Amino acid sequence: MKNEVSKKNEELVVTNQKVVLKGNDVEPSMKFAVAIGAEILKTEVEGFFKKENKMTEILILPKTVKESKGMNLDEMLKAVNKQFGADTDKIKRAIENIAPNIKLKDLNFRLNQIFFYMQKEEGKTEGEEKGVDIKEYAFSITIGFVGTLNLADIIEVKALNLAVWNTKRKPVLKQLNMADISQLLPSESENE
Repeated sequence: MKNEVSKKNEELVVTNQKVVLKGNDVEPSMKFAVAIGAEILKTEVEGFFKKENKMTEILILPKTVKESKGMNLDEMLKAVNKQFGADTDKIKRAIENIAPNIKLKDLNFRLNQIFFYMQKEEGKTEGEEKGVDIKEYAFSITIGFVGTLNLADIIEVKALNLAVWNTKRKPVLKQLNMADISQLLPSESENE
């Protein structure tokens, strides 16, 4: 039996093979996507890149939201030295000069949150509105001290948490490991 091909209203129909392609089933431009799994400070993260028509999206976030063990400073410096051949002895000496009581193995760095989202639309022709341009981020790291860090025998620091963000996404903010000061304060009505 002979295949019959006909084209009607941008519709391709091939008989005897049960293939029907409609004009709206095929996009005029290519789409491209990449996903990668990685580890930062012993925390599994995922990254995604997608290009579709004039829109580009990038997303980086933790694979799991469970707490990681992190890395101590000595491990980090060894990894940097191994990977890049950097002179980490200078860094070690600088730390020892600043805080002679701290041992590198006593400083533990734990990644609480790493989040980056970008959505960008390629520029439009002159006279048209500018395309979409979204950039959101959140990054949080905890520096823990094995035992405590004594500052002049008056203050003992057990951990230090650093965070920067511009996103409003509640699940991302929850992982920052930062207290919301407005929720910690008693309301004004409670003060009366």
